Amino acid sequence: MNALTVTRRSENVRGGISAHCSSAGIPIGRVRTSRAWESMPDKLQVHTEAFRVLKPGGRYLGYDWLAADGLDLADHEQYIEPICQYHGIPDLDTPTQLDERLRQAGFAEPQVTPVESPADMHRTWDLLERHDQLAHGLNDPVIAFMSSGAKALYQGARANKFTIGRWEAEKRPVSSGL
Repeated sequence: MNALTVTRRSENVRGGISAHCSSAGIPIGRVRTSRAWESMPDKLQVHTEAFRVLKPGGRYLGYDWLAADGLDLADHEQYIEPICQYHGIPDLDTPTQLDERLRQAGFAEPQVTPVESPADMHRTWDLLERHDQLAHGLNDPVIAFMSSGAKALYQGARANKFTIGRWEAEKRPVSSGL
């Protein structure tokens, strides 16, 4: 197997990365995740497992939701906790926490960056806000819950407390010592 993609919608994502890999234990060349690890309570374990199944020189690529660095408790309670509540997420890492976890898992020099600048995402937040406004006055608890989730996202993003980030990390080849 040369590549593995794990998304939040994957049936076996809760079974772990190794559940997707060959029982022969053959290392793979690339692991990609998209909105998968944010849902895991032990994020370090997810990154450690990705490191374990990669062959030397293998790449770990991801795209996920992140809390902004430097939030105080009040900002976390106002912006991040509602996102987590409405989207079924235990907690969001910050870019700095993600970088630290990737390094703890064994990856050298991970690159963690925002997917786009907040201005580039403005249209997305506008669409979520319009959805929220359209839902006002509807007497449907499911729509109200979904609207609250959309509102948590666009308010957090516009306040620069929430971002969408990506990362790339490599399992460095073992030096032969020669």
